[in-house]
Amino acid sequence: MSNSQQITGPLRESLIALAVLTLLAVPGDTRAQCEIYSDGLQWVGSETVSPLSGPIYFEIHDEMLYGSALDGTTRTFIVTDLSDPDNPLPLGQVAVAGVTWETTYDLAADHVYFAYNNKFGIIDVSNPSSPSQVAEISSPTISKDVEVGLPYAYFASDGATGGVQIYDVSDPTNPVHVADSPDFAAQQVALIDTYLYYTANSSFHLGVLDVTNPASPAVAWDEVGQPFVSLAVEDDLLMVGVRDFGVRIYDISTRTAPVLVGSLETPFFPSRIMLREGTAFLESIAHDGYGSAVAVLDYSDPTSPQIVGVAENDLVAFDLLGDEIWTSDGSAVLSRFGGAEFTNPQPLGPPITLDLPTVAVDVAGDYVYVGTAFFSGFTIVDASDPANLFVAGAYESGRVVDLEVQNDIAYVSDEAGFFIVDVSDPSNPVELSEVDDGIRRRHIVVDGNLAYVVSGNGGFQIYDVSDPTSPSLLGFDFLPIQDVAVDGEQLIVLGNQLIVYDVSDPTNPTQTASTSFTGTASNIIWHGTTAYATGSVFLHTFDLSDPGTPVWLGRTRLLDAGTRMAISADRLYVAVTSGGVHVYDLTDPMAPTLLGFAHPGGSCIDLDLSADGDDLFTIAADIGLFAFPVDCGPTTSAPDESADTDPLSGHNLRLTPNPTSSGTHIQWRVSDSQSVQASIFDAQGRRVWKETRQAAGGQVRFHWDGLGQDGAPRSSGVYYVRLDGEEAEAVSRIHLVR
Repeated sequence: MSNSQQITGPLRESLIALAVLTLLAVPGDTRAQCEIYSDGLQWVGSETVSPLSGPIYFEIHDEMLYGSALDGTTRTFIVTDLSDPDNPLPLGQVAVAGVTWETTYDLAADHVYFAYNNKFGIIDVSNPSSPSQVAEISSPTISKDVEVGLPYAYFASDGATGGVQIYDVSDPTNPVHVADSPDFAAQQVALIDTYLYYTANSSFHLGVLDVTNPASPAVAWDEVGQPFVSLAVEDDLLMVGVRDFGVRIYDISTRTAPVLVGSLETPFFPSRIMLREGTAFLESIAHDGYGSAVAVLDYSDPTSPQIVGVAENDLVAFDLLGDEIWTSDGSAVLSRFGGAEFTNPQPLGPPITLDLPTVAVDVAGDYVYVGTAFFSGFTIVDASDPANLFVAGAYESGRVVDLEVQNDIAYVSDEAGFFIVDVSDPSNPVELSEVDDGIRRRHIVVDGNLAYVVSGNGGFQIYDVSDPTSPSLLGFDFLPIQDVAVDGEQLIVLGNQLIVYDVSDPTNPTQTASTSFTGTASNIIWHGTTAYATGSVFLHTFDLSDPGTPVWLGRTRLLDAGTRMAISADRLYVAVTSGGVHVYDLTDPMAPTLLGFAHPGGSCIDLDLSADGDDLFTIAADIGLFAFPVDCGPTTSAPDESADTDPLSGHNLRLTPNPTSSGTHIQWRVSDSQSVQASIFDAQGRRVWKETRQAAGGQVRFHWDGLGQDGAPRSSGVYYVRLDGEEAEAVSRIHLVR
């Protein structure tokens, strides 16, 4: 074939598909282990489900949401139609006195049964636009749960005089008391056939109540000794959540003789469980009490259950709608999570479990240095094989707040100053010096022979550490600050403002510029010409292309409060207090885009990346150290700031919103005016849409409305956008979620 011949037809389309997949596999990417975080369980949007505030507890049945909201000071029951998840339609509401936090629901025959405070109630929802309460029943103690198996309703209550109250609800407007269970406290109940399974957290009971004759319920089996909290049944399996442990799975093929077949110790306890054909969804609260999320557990093999994913949110309630998890954090806006079979990237191996809560982490060479609380110093972990971490040594002194290791020297801030330790022999760390001035330090940043030590309300100090056995104070400034980041002779200081200092003379740090921002932040990281700050539920972005004129660009809402950060290539990793690591795409550094997350469990305090950027290490306060794969991303190493942007890695290409339910705006910065063709391919490499436009002023914009070239809506999934210019091309992913 001559060079002038054109390739047409199916062969051409196949070559285009191959080109798309080839461009997505970046040349030189030799990482053995990395994950595409955007292909896993992720946040796909949020929806307002009520004009009122604070839906607290809710359940979804047949695309209808039933829940509680606050109308001024009145607790109100609401009904919202979710048949179009992108456009929730509030239908009706009714005031229900006393419906508060501890509200649970069950639905049967157009009636919602709910438990709250020391009462049980029944609401007629046959007309969703006009729900009405038709009955109220007093509980002997605190109402906890309700289960309906018509014509009976089983109401559970906690406390010494609690148990299960059984009512005939053939006429929901006139429930008739039938019987009470034998005295025991009941936390949650689940009915299968004529057997009611119950947990009793306060009295450490798990049992089966035979309700074949509802007028004469009898305990058929009872196990004592664990703080059983939650439970759910499906076919012949019973799953139970145990406080301070995790989950236990029982075979209940013989209903009155449960047999333990599997268990899983978790860093959280499940306060609520939902089962769906081999997958369990656990409303999970960290054992340390900080952070909550929905954990996804694969129990297709009941003898070996495994956590496969976690939906991040500081939640108070959740339920399933189709292939999505909907969660409430206590506001009227519910978060939606979806993804490939509800899975997340998993740790590369088992964690290193430490005896004390962890507070800081730093990676240097093949070692990870983990600071622990309560004057216990730091632990040195050998991470040469991230899948098989082991403790190589420890330094047991000082109450660590932060640490940084360079050239086999550890610089550690603590409650009364900071100290310096030689860690060249991990099995025998040796203290070289200590600055004990009684000032509580926060963060410490080392740049060459200078250490910048943050003292909170005491400002910052600059120390000469060229001789680590004798650090000397060079300069300082007194002003309330939270964190610092340094780049050569420029220092940025985060406090109530972002302030830029000239530190070319470290004995005389001089303010040169500042910018204000809305909100608060306590941690900052500097990357190229951009800085990112967090410490609240927002990620702040600052333009530092001209350090003499810093500009606050705005803030991105996080799913929970962020703590520390790390950057590799075009990926920003943010530790959040609910226990997860959020991964953001910085292809457009001015507009971070959430890709997905990993979840070690517990309260995530700090994180760091290996020097080659191939592994992510994060600590959970009450558990220890985890190693996770990084996002595969566009490149494997830190970007060369002096090099031209590589268009093949997706740089200069911005997709908003992404994920999307109805379409996305495509913006590409190019070198000059030229003709650009945009193409959308499905996961099989088939082109489904294309458009050609002329770039003007160095950029071109397209809008894909989620339709094929034939005008038909495309189904949910991953699509690839490819832009072909005269001298360059770019490829990226679009996640379409219907």
